[in-house]
Amino acid sequence: MTIKNILVAVNGETSAISTIKYAICLAKNFEAWLNVVYVINKKSIDFLLKHRIFVEEEAKQYEEEIYTFGEAFLQRVKKFGEAKKVEINSYILKGIVHEEVINKAIEISADLIVIGGPGSKPLISEEFYDEGTMIIWKAPCPVLSVKNISLAENCYKEL
Repeated sequence: MTIKNILVAVNGETSAISTIKYAICLAKNFEAWLNVVYVINKKSIDFLLKHRIFVEEEAKQYEEEIYTFGEAFLQRVKKFGEAKKVEINSYILKGIVHEEVINKAIEISADLIVIGGPGSKPLISEEFYDEGTMIIWKAPCPVLSVKNISLAENCYKEL
């Protein structure tokens, strides 16, 4: 099996940087295209609206802030790629996270999806259902979960 097209799903958290670094190592070693997707979680925004935590105007402003954060985060990600001479295609999408990741994987014919490992303290609601799990279940290709941050960091430094 050849890996020529890698898709990385990031959420903008600090731990996502290690996921990106490991994906850069994979892309460099396999000489593969590297695509990074950041998804604005529409389901969360709708939840906040439904439960009247936000009014419509606040939800729009919040969404704009998330988009701006996503742009800045993806620019940072591209710099990590540039430092190792790996070109990164980035996408900001909006919708249900796992559906957007799966759809982008299908659209770009991804050979591998890379996601971060689960957090150290999952919330009870996340124990039975979370976006990472849904990506694994519904992915059209293998999924790699990056759980060892020090391994990812060392791999990146050695490139």
